[in-house]
Amino acid sequence: MPKPHSWNKIHAIAPQDRRPRHRHNRPLSEEGGTALCKLAAGEQGHIRRIGGGHTFTTRMATFGFTPGAQVEMLQNYGQGPVIVKVRGSRVALGRQEARRILVERNGEMPI
Repeated sequence: MPKPHSWNKIHAIAPQDRRPRHRHNRPLSEEGGTALCKLAAGEQGHIRRIGGGHTFTTRMATFGFTPGAQVEMLQNYGQGPVIVKVRGSRVALGRQEARRILVERNGEMPI
């Protein structure tokens, strides 16, 4: 009768890949804009880019977050969710979601 395999031995043999697996979960670099989560309450801007995978960008598009759309930050306490007005609707986003949306503040010069 063969010996049962030890899980520790199997994991020791398996390759250890330390690279991040999902690049689309990383926040956008803020070149030429600001992450939506960094707008203060009352500030307005236009969406420049939405980072993330297909599922995330499609979900944001159904809420009205598309490039060129006007957004206004209604509530941002610096932690927790933010409340944003986009296309006449109020939408609550998690901070990580808001970090993936790059906006250009009104009055900023585009690069």
